[in-house]
Amino acid sequence: MAEAVFFRYQDQSSFLKKVDPRIKILLLLIYTIILYHTSTRGLILLSVFTIFLFTANYRIKSPGEIKGALLLSLFIGAAAYLSSSDLFFSILAVSRFLMAVLLGLVLIGTTHSVEIEKAVYWFVKPVPLISETEIAMRVRLTITFIPDIMETAAQIKEAGLSRCVQNVKNPVRKLKALIVPLLYAIIRKAEETALTMEARCYSGERDYALERFTLTDLLHLSTGLAVAAGTLLV
Repeated sequence: MAEAVFFRYQDQSSFLKKVDPRIKILLLLIYTIILYHTSTRGLILLSVFTIFLFTANYRIKSPGEIKGALLLSLFIGAAAYLSSSDLFFSILAVSRFLMAVLLGLVLIGTTHSVEIEKAVYWFVKPVPLISETEIAMRVRLTITFIPDIMETAAQIKEAGLSRCVQNVKNPVRKLKALIVPLLYAIIRKAEETALTMEARCYSGERDYALERFTLTDLLHLSTGLAVAAGTLLV
C-alpha cells in the first residue's frame, strides 16, 4: 500500500506549497503540452527540472513503490516500439509519459485538494454554460478517491494471496478475483459519499475565494515561464 502515498498531499515542508495553486495548475498544463512538442534537448532539460521537483517532495524508499508506474511505462514503450519499430521513439514516449505523471504527482503532493478545488473553480467560472461548482467538486472527489481506490486494491490483492489466488492458472479468474471486489468497493464508497453529502444538505455553495496575486506569485510565474521558454529555445 506504499504506492498510495504518491497520490496524497504531503505533510512535509516544501517551497512549492507557497506557490499559488492557480499558478501551479497553469504551469502543469504548459509543461505537459511542451513535453510533447519540444526537442530532445528541451525534453531532457524539462525532465531534469521535473525530477528535481519530484525528489524535493517525495522520498522513494523501495522500488516497489513505483512498480506500477514502471510497468505501465514498459507497456507504453512496447506499444510505441511495435507501432514505429524505432527504439529511440519508444524511449522518448516513455520519458514524456513518466514526466507527465511526475508533474501531476508534484501538484497533488504540494497542493491540498481544497486549494485545487478552489483553483479549478477560478479557472472554470468565466466559461459560460458550465457549472463551475460541480466541476470543481468532482475534481476534488477524484483526487480524494484515487488513494482510497489504490489502498482497497492492495487490500483485495493481499486477501487473494492469503487464499492462494496466485495458484490459479486461469488469468481471467485471477483478474476477476481483483476487479469484481474492487468495482463493488468503489460503487459502495461512491454511494456512501453521496448519501453523506445529501444528509449534510451539501449544495456546493461554499467560499471559493482565493488570495489575490502578489509580487511573489508573479515571480513564481515568471520563473516557471522562464523554464518553459528555455525548454523551447534549446
